[in-house]
Amino acid sequence: MNIYKLIILLSYGFVLLVTKHKALSQSCITPPTKPNIIVGYYPAFKLNSKLGIDYNISSSITHLNYIAFSPNDLLNGTGPFQVFQNKLDKFNDLTLYKNKNNLTFKLILSVLLPVNASDFIKFPPLRTGTYLPTDQQTKKFIDDLTNITTNYSFHGIDIEYPYKLPCFQQPTLPQQQINFSTIFVQFLNDVSSRLKPLNKLLTVTAGQYPIDGISPANISFINIQAFHLNINSAYSSAGIDNIQKIFSRWYNYVDKLQLVLGVEFGGVVESVISNNITKDIENQNLTLVSGSNLKFPFAAEIIDDPCKNTSYAYLPWKNLTTFLSPPCYTSASSPWIYGFDNLKTKQSYIYQQYPGVSTQFYYVSYDDFQSLKYKLDFIKENASGIAIADVTRDFDNLMLMNFISGNITPNSPSPENTTPNIGAIVGGTIGAWILINVLLVLILFRRYLKKKQYEGVAQMY
Repeated sequence: MNIYKLIILLSYGFVLLVTKHKALSQSCITPPTKPNIIVGYYPAFKLNSKLGIDYNISSSITHLNYIAFSPNDLLNGTGPFQVFQNKLDKFNDLTLYKNKNNLTFKLILSVLLPVNASDFIKFPPLRTGTYLPTDQQTKKFIDDLTNITTNYSFHGIDIEYPYKLPCFQQPTLPQQQINFSTIFVQFLNDVSSRLKPLNKLLTVTAGQYPIDGISPANISFINIQAFHLNINSAYSSAGIDNIQKIFSRWYNYVDKLQLVLGVEFGGVVESVISNNITKDIENQNLTLVSGSNLKFPFAAEIIDDPCKNTSYAYLPWKNLTTFLSPPCYTSASSPWIYGFDNLKTKQSYIYQQYPGVSTQFYYVSYDDFQSLKYKLDFIKENASGIAIADVTRDFDNLMLMNFISGNITPNSPSPENTTPNIGAIVGGTIGAWILINVLLVLILFRRYLKKKQYEGVAQMY
């Protein structure tokens, strides 16, 4: 075999190696179509970590819902404008970060309202037990919200409907038995009338049940937080089968282009009983362990059960991936078992047996690349975008956000297929190519020297 054939074969091997690496890196799921709207919720009122160091905000986000104050902050009579100014340092940090990184998202002031009727009647527009648009405190409250948007360059306001979780029933206020949804819609309409002349957006964060009387003409879009469906039910969290039903209900109230699907970078941890856990997950036949003092020592945040029946915990995706080998396959050394329900919910889940109890399990359903791909395909045909409930719970390298925006392709989902060491593969292939070229130069140089030597000998004769 001459040197040229050898070089050709080595080059062909190099191309095959690069192609194989590319195939490995694309063997899990192809990147989805990027949604038109990508909303991120930024809970500034409760953050202690440092923006840009402990977490990042993706440049793909189109709208950032800035949650400036907790629901209880709005009950003390101070007013939203003063509360916002008291926490101005966090807003200034975000503004500096946005400008430094040339981020172009629209900034939305996100307003949380109290989640129970006894607190809601302390809400300034309702302190009289009814909603009076001409009441001075009602006007001041809406004035404050409007002034925040204009003075601090917000593009609009998002109002969260408090009764959006599955087990909540829409309450009536005790004084005059006024339906809450009617009051909420009146409040929305008055906020809208103030924002429209300023060309500001009004969006709503809602849940699985449509809000009676909502006016599509007053709303830019609605973020449907269709997760936490598993609370006090046999469902998984945010299964695609239930999402389809939820959106079908909402289509009777607003246009599908006004709807945005909410997802969560994490999942709710539940305690369940089962004799065949995988089968029961696929059949949506889980039995919850009742009791208010259940322990979840591995969880990051305990959830106050809104239905007061049992205990739950929240597991952010950052923490969840310490149990697994991210992004979409499990670790053989972990006690957690990974699964993906490909029948109904198109949902990823993990479970772990209770120590010494064969029929009791910790169970978490959550979103990873596989389940997000189904949701993004659903959005492409049935909604305008996606909303992430807390953008700080992604990995620092924005693994999930980059997938949503189509910037990365995940690795193999199979436990048997390990992640290719991209650095080693690329380094090895480049090194091999350099070695081939060095050998080629040396061979050609030796041939050049021999040619000169022959020419010198010929001249002697």
